[in-house]
Amino acid sequence: RTARREAQPQGMAQLQNVTLVIPRGKDGIKNPSIVESALETELKQNEILLRVEKFSFSTNNITYGILGEHPDFRYFEFHEAPDSKKGSLSTSSPSTHGVIPVWGFGTVMASSHPKVKIGERLYGYLAMTRYLNLSIASANNTNVFVSRPHLPKDYLPYNTLTRCSSDSMWKLQDEDATALWRPLFWTSFFMEDWLSTESYKGADVVLISSASSKTAFGLAYSILKKNEVGEPKKKIVGLTSSKNVEFTKNLKLYDQVFSYDELSKLDSKSGKWIYVDVAGNNQLNENIFQTFEKNKNPLVCGIGLGLTNSEQESNVKKRSMEFFFLPTWLAKRRLQLAPGEITRIQEKAWAHLMKDSKGWLRMQTTWKKDLVEKFQITASGKLGPEVGQTFSLWDSESQFNQTKLKRYDCLQQKEDKKRKKKKKKKKNEKQAKAKTGKTT
Repeated sequence: RTARREAQPQGMAQLQNVTLVIPRGKDGIKNPSIVESALETELKQNEILLRVEKFSFSTNNITYGILGEHPDFRYFEFHEAPDSKKGSLSTSSPSTHGVIPVWGFGTVMASSHPKVKIGERLYGYLAMTRYLNLSIASANNTNVFVSRPHLPKDYLPYNTLTRCSSDSMWKLQDEDATALWRPLFWTSFFMEDWLSTESYKGADVVLISSASSKTAFGLAYSILKKNEVGEPKKKIVGLTSSKNVEFTKNLKLYDQVFSYDELSKLDSKSGKWIYVDVAGNNQLNENIFQTFEKNKNPLVCGIGLGLTNSEQESNVKKRSMEFFFLPTWLAKRRLQLAPGEITRIQEKAWAHLMKDSKGWLRMQTTWKKDLVEKFQITASGKLGPEVGQTFSLWDSESQFNQTKLKRYDCLQQKEDKKRKKKKKKKKNEKQAKAKTGKTT
């Protein structure tokens, strides 16, 4: 919840919150706005107040926005839009607007959960806001789990906040790159893992659209790494817009790269091909399917992975395709692999990525003042593929660094007193028992 809807009790402390929202509906992604709202700071039981500092933003997040109300994804149900007014007019509400989820870092400003302490740094599925109030289901040494009983159980990765202090893949100096790559790369990495377990559907060539996007070339990289240790090797072919061909070739992750108007240059008459659709463009998909069908070598299958293109022709035939959804596959892998095996695999892959990806992108941070403009540039597909982005609803880094860590809620103090009292009682009982035994 980025804001609460109930009336504020008199005398309750509040924070002025700032949130980026988009209108619900078909074209909402084109009309982002930043709204202000009051956020209560006195927490209910087992809640935390996070100061959201930075988060990554890419076409992946645009996909979240487009599919925000889709019944199979429900991205707008992770964080509720605030009730915000300008004068007597409503500027946003949970029923009229949505908040796009983002992957980023935050610091715990207040906590009423006994296992989550003020000052902790957490990474996870946050909101485009300054402050975020979250209900906590449980916590262990490595993770804090957000309570969202209204969402499916296989959404666990989205409900998991990673404790940076116990995260072997976290480095303070790499936070921007971590915020960007973690959600994108694990989607790509585990899709390759899924394809590998499926023996690539019997194909020997993988065709990837939107090849200059980070999710796409993250997949190409994962296949390339698998090629280094496995047989038979898969050929990787990328499709992208003509303006991005040179950048995509220079990555040296694809065997071949073509522009979308060069489909005739594909060796579509031979080999078994699978197509991974990252662009999400129905017209492009139809052209690709027809190219192979005309050469009497139909694609083995088409698999949807993303949606980098938000403009669709309603009269274009929509091909039947499989769709890869990371949480579902991860839930299955947890049942197949021994405890700790997934973590070990990830640590190894992450170390390779952090070493190999240097030089791929130019990182760029956008603060509140320019956020709406940069959001629209990203949504329109005009952002250069060489740019990696982090966003923040703060005016500058120094602004949130100067925000003092305060105990905004009295519940934390009450919980601390209860724990101390209980600990003292146990100690007294133990001493009394020891004394009794000694006397006997």
